[in-house]
Amino acid sequence: MSEKITTGELKHAAEEKRFTMEVDKYTAFVSYVTEDGMHFLTHAEVPYQLRGQGIGEQLVLSVFEYLESHKLSATAICPFIKKVRNEHPNWATIIH
Repeated sequence: MSEKITTGELKHAAEEKRFTMEVDKYTAFVSYVTEDGMHFLTHAEVPYQLRGQGIGEQLVLSVFEYLESHKLSATAICPFIKKVRNEHPNWATIIH
């Protein structure tokens, strides 16, 4: 029987230009840069110990939800973030 993964709440660390999520004792994150008011989502990273459990997709979708709730849009640069966006076409209006 596999252990249940406990994910924390998404946090926005604006000064570091990243979104973070605590997962058990690890931190997963999405980095971005901002230019002319647009966010460019450049990198998503999940600690090696947690890969293959859907944490990355959950993290990226949480970032999309944050952006939507703050009336922001973004461009996906990272291939993984693009993949998640393509698998969830309802995000196409705010994630380019």
